[in-house]
Amino acid sequence: NWTVTLPHEIQEHHWHKRQISVFTCVASTSQGPKCFGVVCEDLCHDTAHAVLALRCIEDWLENNIPVYTSLTYISDGAPAHFKNRFQLYEFQRAGLPKVKWVFSASGHGKSACDGVGGLLKHQATVHNLRSPVDEVIQTSTDFVHKVGKCVKNVTLLNLKKDDVSDFRKTKRAEWGSIPVQKGIRLSHVWRLEKGEVRLQRIA
Repeated sequence: NWTVTLPHEIQEHHWHKRQISVFTCVASTSQGPKCFGVVCEDLCHDTAHAVLALRCIEDWLENNIPVYTSLTYISDGAPAHFKNRFQLYEFQRAGLPKVKWVFSASGHGKSACDGVGGLLKHQATVHNLRSPVDEVIQTSTDFVHKVGKCVKNVTLLNLKKDDVSDFRKTKRAEWGSIPVQKGIRLSHVWRLEKGEVRLQRIA
C-alpha cells in the first residue's frame, strides 16, 4: 500500500492517514517487458482482489499484444492471495492450452514487481510533497492520472473500490463449495495442460 502524504498536515492527520493499494506486475511479452500497476482504494489484499487485478492486466494484454497461446505466472507463495485453493480454481479455468504458475518462497528476496511498486510509491510521494494541497494525490484516480504523467514506462490501471467489493461477494458465493485441496502449500509449480492441472514440488 501507498500512504497518502500531504505537504502540510495537522498532527491529527498523522494518525488517520489514507492508503491506496498498488498491485504490481511485470509481463514478459513478444514485444518486450511490460510493467503494470493496478491501483485501488480497496485495501483488503485477498484472493478476490488479486484475481480481479490479474484479470485487468490480462485484458490489457489481450487488447494490446498479439495473440499468445501460453502463459506463465511467477509470484511469491503468499497463501492469502496467491497459493490457495481459490486461486487454483481460477487457474484451472484459464482459456489457454498451456498455463504455468511458478511460486518462489515468500519473503525470500525481491522481484521486478517490487521495483515497480517502489518506483510508483516514490513518485507519488514526491508529487505530493512538491504540490499545493489542492493538487495532491488523495484517490486512486488521482494516482493514475498524476503518477502516470511522470512514469511513462508503467501502465497504470484503476480498479474501482465498488467493483472489487461486488466481485468479492460474487466470488465468495462461488468459492463456497470448493473443497480443500491437499498439497497446495507444498507445491512450487502449477501446470495446466489440456485441461489437466498438476501440482509439482519442482519445475
